[in-house]
Amino acid sequence: SSGINAEYGVISSPSLFCSFNFPNGSCLGKMSKLILLILLLGMAESLWRRKKIDTKTKETKTDTKTEKKPETTKYEVRIITENRTDEETTGPVTITLEGLGEKLNVTQVLDNPDGKFFKAGAEDTFEFISTTNIRRVSRVNLTVTSDAAWKVNTVIVGSDRQKQEVYLYNTADQWMSTDAEKGVRKLELCSQGLASYKVEVKTADEPDAGSGNIRAQITFSDGKLTSTSGILDDFTKGETKTIEIHNMQVYLFRGLQCVTISAGADDAWLIDRIKVERFGFGVIERFKKPPLESVNDKKDWLSSDKSKGKNKIEFCRPSKKVSE
Repeated sequence: SSGINAEYGVISSPSLFCSFNFPNGSCLGKMSKLILLILLLGMAESLWRRKKIDTKTKETKTDTKTEKKPETTKYEVRIITENRTDEETTGPVTITLEGLGEKLNVTQVLDNPDGKFFKAGAEDTFEFISTTNIRRVSRVNLTVTSDAAWKVNTVIVGSDRQKQEVYLYNTADQWMSTDAEKGVRKLELCSQGLASYKVEVKTADEPDAGSGNIRAQITFSDGKLTSTSGILDDFTKGETKTIEIHNMQVYLFRGLQCVTISAGADDAWLIDRIKVERFGFGVIERFKKPPLESVNDKKDWLSSDKSKGKNKIEFCRPSKKVSE
């Protein structure tokens, strides 16, 4: 016999473990159900743990996907050098772009290997990427590291986050150099506004009327505000030259009233007539004014040399002429 009392639910047959005192059931059936229950509980726990691990893995992957890379802005800078051979440089130029109304800026060194860029009359394009988005450019600062004298005419700045390019002109006609006797090491150019104008200038069809070195500038006026273009040159006898001038300050609905052309060199130029019309981005048709058209009736020559002509000539709308 077993020697163990099965009345209390303990083993009474050590050979088969079949003497549990379970009411209404055999030992083998009850043991099978117990084992099955244990197995099911074990499987359930295993599935629960696996699901918990999978959930953590998914959460980790989701966190990885939601980690955003820093947003970048691609800038494009075009630099136009003045057109005379002594106005180019072989050195690099550092440019700093400053945003409108915010203390944000982006600085980039524009390398010039073997003097490839910044040649006389050339337009050079540079592209670079920054994590800083300055939005609309308000001013540009240029810095040179070479003692060779260089004169920039225009800087044009655009980006993939900016709808319209910004044009900045060397209105002061300033030279740049590390040699203080030749020019300034740093130069600031400012954006003057939003309006763009197309200027058609016809040179008179008379002997010596054209000029290749007049270094003219056009000043726009609405009667109160004024804004000046960059340096303009190369006007041929009898021909009409079309010039696009961007980002001028004079853009009020009252319209352009006068333009003044001034000479920066002692060459002489005879203008026959001029036509100026606002165009481009932001022009609302119902506010658009007729072009300013004016003729040089007095046949005044333009020159910085007073013995050859006037330093400035003003062209105005006939009914809106602003007194000199």
